[in-house]
Amino acid sequence: MHDPPATFATGRSVPLPGDTVEGRLTVGGTLNSPLPIALYKTTAFITTASRMRVMDTVSGKVTATISPHSTLASDSEWASPGQASAPLLATSAGARVVIAPFVVKLSVTGTQASHVAVEVIATDADTGRVLWRVTLRPPEWDSAGDLQATAVGADHGVAVIRVSTSDDDSSAAYGVDLDRPRQLWSVDEFEADAVTGQTVAGALLEDDEQRPAGFDLATGKRLWQGSVGTGVGVSTVGPRLHVRGENPDNAALTIGSSMLEPAAPYILFRPTSATRTPTAPMTASA
Repeated sequence: MHDPPATFATGRSVPLPGDTVEGRLTVGGTLNSPLPIALYKTTAFITTASRMRVMDTVSGKVTATISPHSTLASDSEWASPGQASAPLLATSAGARVVIAPFVVKLSVTGTQASHVAVEVIATDADTGRVLWRVTLRPPEWDSAGDLQATAVGADHGVAVIRVSTSDDDSSAAYGVDLDRPRQLWSVDEFEADAVTGQTVAGALLEDDEQRPAGFDLATGKRLWQGSVGTGVGVSTVGPRLHVRGENPDNAALTIGSSMLEPAAPYILFRPTSATRTPTAPMTASA
């Protein structure tokens, strides 16, 4: 890991591959979504829906291209480039790795029909060499349009992968063991947004509504859940969670701008205060 840059060289630039920004620019030429890039030392790991390129940011040379073993689920490897999310830097068996998930289609094998899956690839951040691959099987709604796969975060040796439909109507989360590569758990109808400490948090999907919830990172067991709302989302703020959304009974009453201890069933409305204020919306799971 490196400290953030204090200055930037302006005399020479290295262009990114053209499809890095494809589908992410407004008519005015500004970005409308984050670039699918992870930086490690002087190396950029750049993903599209079909592959991940390893690029030396000093020379601009692409030193490796990582692709899934299985056939891509989309009709074309260039389809929907804007669906790709940034790869994830993590640690696997003591090595720094880059985690990238790809939506693929597995062929008929024996009595098993062809189906959509997610191939998770771990690449050595220092060498660009693939270390391992893990395959995840989405729920039955895997035929409900295009799927998107995102590496949400990692901690304590577990990475969280979110698989969702392009319309965000359905979502599932998976815990992947980074030290002994395998799937640990899965939670259906849960849109994972953030990982901090030993908790993965996000929104439980209930028809047209959602409720914030937190799950144990190691086991996938639900730790707490909040009241029903709309537009629910969770993000990290340091070691804590920021919960946002609206109460459907009163659009003016938001549950946003609230600080939550990751593994505890209460909200901290004043993050700088030592007083913890319990609130009704968050309840611990048995």
